[in-house]
Amino acid sequence: MTLLLVVGLTLRGTPLWAVLPVAAVGVSLSAWPVGGRSALQWLPALARQLLSRLLGSDRWHQPWLDGPAHRTARPAGGPVLLRAPDTRPLRLLGSDEQQGLVHDRQRGTVTVVLATAPTGRFGLLDPDGQDTELHRWGSALAALLSIPSLRHLQWIVHTRPDTRPDSGCGGDPTGTTGRDSQLQQDQALLTAAARSQASTHLHLLTLTLAAPQGRRRGGARVGEDAQAAVHAAAAQAATALLGADVLSYPVTAVELAALLRQLTDPGQPQWPDGERRDNDPSVAMSGRQAWTYCRLDDTVSRSWAVHGWPRASLPADWLAGLLQSPLGDGTARTLCVQARPVPPDHAARRARAAAAKARLDTADRQRLGFTPSQGSALDEQDAEQTAAELVAGYPMADLTGLITLHAPDLPLLGAAAAGLRTAAISQRLDLRPLHGQHSRALAACLPLGLPHAGRS
Repeated sequence: MTLLLVVGLTLRGTPLWAVLPVAAVGVSLSAWPVGGRSALQWLPALARQLLSRLLGSDRWHQPWLDGPAHRTARPAGGPVLLRAPDTRPLRLLGSDEQQGLVHDRQRGTVTVVLATAPTGRFGLLDPDGQDTELHRWGSALAALLSIPSLRHLQWIVHTRPDTRPDSGCGGDPTGTTGRDSQLQQDQALLTAAARSQASTHLHLLTLTLAAPQGRRRGGARVGEDAQAAVHAAAAQAATALLGADVLSYPVTAVELAALLRQLTDPGQPQWPDGERRDNDPSVAMSGRQAWTYCRLDDTVSRSWAVHGWPRASLPADWLAGLLQSPLGDGTARTLCVQARPVPPDHAARRARAAAAKARLDTADRQRLGFTPSQGSALDEQDAEQTAAELVAGYPMADLTGLITLHAPDLPLLGAAAAGLRTAAISQRLDLRPLHGQHSRALAACLPLGLPHAGRS
């Protein structure tokens, strides 16, 4: 754009002293890094933020998420509406005891949510056992990406400090000898120190599938055939995960409403192990969008996008340092990975283009006498590996990684953000803050089937 503008001004006879500042401003906007991005890349988010300030749409509005406060609050025979930023109302389908479905009429998709429970033995395995376990999980996810109507799948890991009541295993020192009392006190101190660093993890898997729309008076609906196809895809996903020793069960409509509140409010009590709730708290929440955070009721959130993944060889548990990093009281962390399947013909073209680009770059550097680039060698190696995986039958997927932090106030959010940046650097992850887009990123981290940045 800058080059075209400079050429146009030159052809119109504009003096050189007037063309040079235009060229300098254009080059600065496109190349000057600001917070990991160029100034030109910040313009859309900045324009949206300024427009919302002028229109007053960044102020408190009710509701951000609107679900049933209780079963009796649901309309008789009608769906429950869920509202999220920059999206039309989503329909929560299914009765209290049936599998909940999130219907997005705007995109023509239906999302099903599965709660998963891994075995928890991964950290106890040796490196070879961890590689084998990781291969089984990857094969299960590859099977899910092969579902014909799948738009994208989403893996959500919600982490918060373990606040469950103590089981009282420290014992009662009353009536014991001094030595036994000292041992029990030491055990209690050790247990308290361990619990201060303990965290609980909630794992969710969402499948967003294209749903043919039926017609009826008053709008679009999801037909019975479409719902049957979604339930069949959920059963296929549960079978594939069970083959990888991951137990999963469908989340009902009333449980999904409770999950939405839990994922957006660290102060909400967590689910006890193996127990489902029969009632759901109110999901009606007011929100406010700021430049560096967004607020839902009394919880502030900030999101980052994973801009770069490590390219070196890594062990199977390389993300353990990030997933198990301790959190402060009242804070929580949500890691979301979205995978969108790429059609086989597009995947083959992309693999060929990447391989050709890497070879041409290496040839140009050799022809011009430049030093060989390690990045070009890695690009060529990645292209060859991608082509080999496509020939072997593995699907290609576009990955989007998001991390959202939740805290009751801004000082605690800043402390949690500093800890996250430290953990990300140690794991060689390149994180970019999504300033001006935190409400959208937060909505994409919820089990609603919403793609990040409006991608479908």
